[in-house]
Amino acid sequence: LETNIGVRIDEFQPITATSVEVAEESSIRAHVWSKILPFVMMVWALTGAFYPAIDLCAGEKERGTLETLLTSPAKRGEIVWGKLLAVTSFSIATAVLNLLSLVGTGTFVVQAIGDQGGIGSMALGPPPLAAIGWLFVALIPAAFMFSALTLAIAAMARSSKEGQYYLMPLL
Repeated sequence: LETNIGVRIDEFQPITATSVEVAEESSIRAHVWSKILPFVMMVWALTGAFYPAIDLCAGEKERGTLETLLTSPAKRGEIVWGKLLAVTSFSIATAVLNLLSLVGTGTFVVQAIGDQGGIGSMALGPPPLAAIGWLFVALIPAAFMFSALTLAIAAMARSSKEGQYYLMPLL
């Protein structure tokens, strides 16, 4: 068979494109984790501040223990700072424990799936240590911000249930 320009069809060789990955595996892994970790770290920090703030503000109003706390010799500013530090501690602890769980999952489970060919040619593996370090640096101000926001919103609630309703849009 010939085409209308006088070239035989069996002489055509189609161009085949092949992709070659030139980046190192650690760079690829860092790129993948950089899309996931900052988002989930912020959600974990907010979730960790959510329920302690409700309990320390609306829960005390509901139980009637706020008046007892205010009659103590501690100043009101000290009480507020104590609540803020307590909620921030829970926020940071929640984020860190969830991150450790994610590292464990990334180390064992995802590698096992990758070894069986489930993820492709590259096993994802754990997040790089540099990324984890930067996440801790970013976690401290984020935890303080979320703790302050949740405490401010939870202080307006009269009950724990109402506090959950108020804080759900923040999440």
